[in-house]
This record gives sequence, structure tokens and C-alpha cells, in this order.
Amino acid sequence: NLGNKESFQEIKFYIDKTPPIIVQDIIGKSFYANGIEYSSGKSQLKLTALDNKAGVKEIYYSINGSEYKKYEGVVNLSSLSGNLIIKAYALDNVNNRTESIEKGSTSGIPYVDLTGPSIKYSFNGPFFMFKDTIFISSNTSIKISATDNESGVNHIEYSINNKETIKYNEPIKINNEGIHELLINAFDNVENSSSEKITLVLDNKGPDIFEKFSIPPIKEKQVAQKNIPVYPQHLILFLSATDKNVGTEKIMYAIGNENINFLPYSNPIKGFKKN
Repeated sequence: NLGNKESFQEIKFYIDKTPPIIVQDIIGKSFYANGIEYSSGKSQLKLTALDNKAGVKEIYYSINGSEYKKYEGVVNLSSLSGNLIIKAYALDNVNNRTESIEKGSTSGIPYVDLTGPSIKYSFNGPFFMFKDTIFISSNTSIKISATDNESGVNHIEYSINNKETIKYNEPIKINNEGIHELLINAFDNVENSSSEKITLVLDNKGPDIFEKFSIPPIKEKQVAQKNIPVYPQHLILFLSATDKNVGTEKIMYAIGNENINFLPYSNPIKGFKKN
């Protein structure tokens, strides 16, 4: 009121009306197949907000319509599968928000694949199953395959008796007699795996054959420096066989030294010709 005037003052300030920008990342292996991006259950969701004015205050997110949670760090996706929808918003330090909490910032993330491939195996050649054990011969090969309806099969590997792991490329053959443990592992394109263990017994020993005569020999005759038993013509011969592991399938027999024609044994053999 007396005309005194203070010195000129200048106050500078910035009006920030721009909300933060959210960047979404999936940490972990992903794979594209048939136009779909797949990720494994080991993957994590990472949200980053950028604001070059007031700075980021908080980030909130929702997965598949769940209640919004404050983002504290990477989110494990191990308990989720299928197609996931993420909604997220961020606040800066003057409370600008990316979008309204009702709409959110929506984007699809890769399809989460939690399961490993399905393993199948088959046998080319003779095999016999008894309880949980499979008997094979050295002529039997084992063919392995796998299917995965999500990210697809990457590769198959196997080991025998806990020895070195081998990548499967062709049917397997086992040569050593005895019990063997075949472990199969199949991997999909996002590193999910599944395994199958098979107990195999390699049996290369044929049955033991036993013969029983219906009557004892009446004498012996020396032929080619060997004593050969001699039987009467009404002799009946019985055959049997036993096998330690897989049992006997059939018995075949032939009579004579020339033009041998093997026949299936089903009844006792009789009607032998003289001499």
C-alpha cells in the first residue's frame, strides 16, 4: 500500500498428463507352432512401466479376469495353463493412470504348455508280456514315438540300465541276455518332459526238450561206433518241453535223415517203420 515492490520471482513447474507405458515380457523359452506362441510352465511374466516425467509409482495386474494385484516382481506361471489374458495398468507419481481400472491394458501372452509329450512304444519281432515285464529276443527291435498336441515334440532320448543317455533316432536292439531297464524321456519345444520306464528281459535260450518212451528198449545195436537202443515196432514216443521264462509255444518234430519235413507235435508218435 506504500508502493514497495519485491524483486521479480520465477517459479517453473511441469504439467504431467501422460500416463506410464507398460511393457510386457515373458521370461523363459517360447516356441511358435501353427501361428501360436507357446511357453512352458517354467515361464514368468514380467511387467515394466516407463514414465519419463513424474516417474512410475505402482503397477497392478489381473490374469484371466481375476482381482487386480499389485505387481511386486516377476509372476510365476507354473499353476496356469492354456490361453492367458493379462490386464495391467500403472500409476505415476501424480496419479496418471494408463487406462481406467475397468478396461485395463489388455494383451494376449503365449499359450502356457504345462505337459510333456505322450510316449508310445512298440515291438518289431517276437515279444511276450507277463505282468509288468516284457520278454524279447535279440531279433526284436523297440520303436519309440511321442506326440504333443500343444508346442510339439522336440526330441526323444533313452538310456539302458542307467548308462549313457542316447538321442533316439532309430529302433533300439538289445543284445545282452538278462533283465534290462529302458528309460525313455521325451521333450516338447518348451522343455516340458515326460518319461516312461520299461522292464525288459532278453531271452535267447530255447526250451528244454524231454522225450518219454512207452516201453523200455529190448537191446542195443552198435551203429557208427555208438550204442543205439532198439525198440519194438509198437513203440509210442511222447514229447514235452519246458521253458524257464516264457513257456513253450509249440513243438515241431521230423522223422528220418533225408528230406526232413517238420510236423507240429499234437499227439504221441507211433507207427514207426521197421529198421
